[in-house]
Amino acid sequence: MDLEQLTSEMMFSKLQNKLVVSYLDVASGFLLLYDVLLNFGLEFEHIWKSKWSFFKILYLIQRYLPGVDTVIALPYHDFGTNFTQEACQSAAQIGASIMLCGIILSEGIASAR
Repeated sequence: MDLEQLTSEMMFSKLQNKLVVSYLDVASGFLLLYDVLLNFGLEFEHIWKSKWSFFKILYLIQRYLPGVDTVIALPYHDFGTNFTQEACQSAAQIGASIMLCGIILSEGIASAR
């Protein structure tokens, strides 16, 4: 849909939805940070100090991969204004790949249990 075809009401609605999504993305990033900070002591004691294994590596990748996705997504998806279309597409592809890796790792960990 072209910008010229959008009525002012539709444009306002789309901008309002974009703002809500941006707020939710930032809130989820801070919730992730809060969770990491809240549990880091126990995680350090029970995970980081334990013997390294394949499943420990899977857990750590799965645990911290959403943080990488958040760092990539926020500047491009929520606050980017002067990015090229190629840069935005690359960021979207990277974000989708990270999300897919997280899902696969979560399923692998759950299946192994």
